[in-house]
Amino acid sequence: MPKINTSAEQQRTKFVVFHSQQATLEKPLTPDQVQGKFEELKISPAAVDSSATSSSVNPPPKVAFQVHCDGHLHPTGYDQKGPSLLRMIQMANDINLKHFVAMKIPTNIMSLQWDKHYANPESGCGETYYLNESKYGNEKLTKEIILEAKKNVELFINTEVDWVQAREYMALTEDQKDRVDLAITGLHLGDPRAHFSFLQKIALNEAPFSLVGEVTLEKEIVMHLLPNESQADLKKHIKPFCKLIEFVGLAGLPMTIHCDVDTAIAEDVKKGHPKNLNGMIALLNDIQTEATTIIWAHFGGIGRFGEIPEGHYRKIDSLLHRFPQLMIDLSWSRVAAKLDPEEVAKVVMAHPDRFIMGSDALAPPGTDVLGHTYAVYNKPDGLFSKLDPETLDKILVKNYDKVIRQGRENGKKFKQHIMPIVEKMLADPAVDDINPVELRKAMLGEYKVKDTPYFMALSEEALQRATARRTARQYIEENSPLQSASSDSDEASTTVSTRTKLHRSLLTGSAPQLTEVHSSGRSSAMGGGKAVFSQPRISETGGSTPTSPLHIPRSCSPILTADRARLAEQSPFMETDARIQMSPMQVRRSLESDQAAAKEQAAGHTTVSESGRRVHARPIASQISSDSNLTAGGVSPSDRSSLARKTSKESMTEKKPPGPRRWRG
Repeated sequence: MPKINTSAEQQRTKFVVFHSQQATLEKPLTPDQVQGKFEELKISPAAVDSSATSSSVNPPPKVAFQVHCDGHLHPTGYDQKGPSLLRMIQMANDINLKHFVAMKIPTNIMSLQWDKHYANPESGCGETYYLNESKYGNEKLTKEIILEAKKNVELFINTEVDWVQAREYMALTEDQKDRVDLAITGLHLGDPRAHFSFLQKIALNEAPFSLVGEVTLEKEIVMHLLPNESQADLKKHIKPFCKLIEFVGLAGLPMTIHCDVDTAIAEDVKKGHPKNLNGMIALLNDIQTEATTIIWAHFGGIGRFGEIPEGHYRKIDSLLHRFPQLMIDLSWSRVAAKLDPEEVAKVVMAHPDRFIMGSDALAPPGTDVLGHTYAVYNKPDGLFSKLDPETLDKILVKNYDKVIRQGRENGKKFKQHIMPIVEKMLADPAVDDINPVELRKAMLGEYKVKDTPYFMALSEEALQRATARRTARQYIEENSPLQSASSDSDEASTTVSTRTKLHRSLLTGSAPQLTEVHSSGRSSAMGGGKAVFSQPRISETGGSTPTSPLHIPRSCSPILTADRARLAEQSPFMETDARIQMSPMQVRRSLESDQAAAKEQAAGHTTVSESGRRVHARPIASQISSDSNLTAGGVSPSDRSSLARKTSKESMTEKKPPGPRRWRG
């Protein structure tokens, strides 16, 4: 074995900084040095001057912190360095921070030329978004600046950040773990198998995850520095991202999205028509996203460069009315400094359950950076002074608990009961995809059998979502469309999937009320490894032909009630289960079948059994009995028996619509 040069090794370690430590090579903390259990402080020892800027290193302590939670925090920077989780907990103790989300930055910076500045990964990794602050330290962004940056640096997606942070988390004590909510950020949003990667991270990590994000769709300079065109944004590769959102919702986790509402390049701004608003509306309007809580970061996409779009406060209010799955976070001190406290307070007071506090601190070296966003809102004339105590408590603590802490519990339940099913699919090379509709049915069956209280809680939550969607539809009918007539409206409309358009038509009065739809997808876990395409088979009566090992019988209804009328009217999974692409021919056949059945029932030729199935009426067989008077009337016992068997067999035959055509692709 070769001899190790210890002096050379010691010299090397002087310049090596691990991902979890600051650049100052300080001695790392140990778990026994940091108090893990949260204890509220009457006066926080570390308070921040609200008038200080983010560049202030040691502002004088003037503002005391109330107990609050941080729903948007990055322990590391773009160079994957920053304070450890132990150090973050220590700082949180000083500013009355009860819980915080740990979102590792999922992109790495790489120099494209041998330049003394760009060869140093610590340069350009702050709030300037990978730009040389000495050159681009102003508040204006131009195309020339972006082109210059593209010559010097490049970004790539780092999917390993979640594994690294989960391992660090597992070294904490139980009290310390309770203070931290881990986020999954290392996902390539344009990857058609991004939802597989998401499921694998849940399955293979012992650490619990509370949410997904911050993930980036549109972000000033960042999107221009990615090396290829495969990353998702609002105009391309959006379908894989919508599918990822759907699976995140299945796991019960929320998702935080960074999507600038408008361009940061001044010459491209169209007054009153934010560039990305229509695309974000289409994303929220897609049926794959409606069951997932989406947190739109930075008060609805306000960026560092550029101004707040005209009418932004009114549009945020309208979006919250239209999309019950949408929430807004108040993160980033630069955004907080731009916002009008009076206008923000009006929107927050109108929707007190839809806002979450966040700092968006980036690798904070101390409490001055960690608490700066709070300090801006806590000015004498700031946002907090405009809110009543109950609303303030909601945005500081209660909404965080309702969304992010509950996401942590949902993720634990999903991993405990559902991941054993999913892991088999992930390990099967023949499985090319997972059908989310069938997976949802399997989940309901598993939860009902193994965890009934949680099953009931999910049912109640689903009812609330269904009620909120009906209220939103009523608001939309009474108000004008929110989309602006911008040049990007046509492009953004492609976000909406085909099955979403069809689903909307099914919700109109001209379409039949379907209770359940089954389908199999190409090379899916439901349809096997063969490349088989099949049109959906519609079951209007609750019966179906299972095509999946994940099929759960109709008896596993999400609503445990004997009131079938209430179930038919309020079942929140009715809309979700109808999310399958159908051909116009099938819709027409279903309409014709429904109309024919209505005529037959009106004429007394059909009836509805207790199980909900349509059957032929039995005007003869129901009257035949062993009464001797019938024999005297001319019907012999043998003839009566034969007639009874014949009519009974016909009467119990279910009336079904024509079966679907199947073909191979």
